[in-house]
Amino acid sequence: MTYGAGGSTKAGTRALVERLIASGTNAVPHLSIGGNSEEELAQLIGHYQSIGVTKILCLRGDHSSAETYKTAYAEDLVTHLSTHWPNQFELSVAAYPEIHPDSGSVEADLKYFAAKVNAGASSAITQHFYNAEAYGYFADRCEKAGLTIPTAVGMMPITNIDALHRFSAKAGADIPRWLGKSMSS
Repeated sequence: MTYGAGGSTKAGTRALVERLIASGTNAVPHLSIGGNSEEELAQLIGHYQSIGVTKILCLRGDHSSAETYKTAYAEDLVTHLSTHWPNQFELSVAAYPEIHPDSGSVEADLKYFAAKVNAGASSAITQHFYNAEAYGYFADRCEKAGLTIPTAVGMMPITNIDALHRFSAKAGADIPRWLGKSMSS
């Protein structure tokens, strides 16, 4: 369940997680840095624990322009959850086969991913991609660096080509020329 920029959809995320868990469906809420005080974060995590959430996707997330943050990275959120709720949740993080747009290089991106894993993340999900070679290169880099946590491939169904172009540009995901041209028709 997505959390929205700066936690903008946190009430909706919480309500949907509650409904899914109550119906017997496993739910994995996103949790982004920002948009919560430490007290609000503790209440939300305590609530998730009490209703049976077992996995949380820890993201830096998109910051709303009106907010400032004490912590800036998903690594900080993983560290916080690992410290305050040790072994209570599986902590998953994002991975970027085509390199996060804020990373300066392949090496820096791998360093940030390793920091999240070393902070306590036990699984990852990739940003969407349409270039299989990018994932292969990413997997090779991770293996060479000893980063062997399970990494699921993120999917982005194409329902609106203009929205896909905007989101992909923001996320640093390439849309192959052939795909863009075939979807523009």
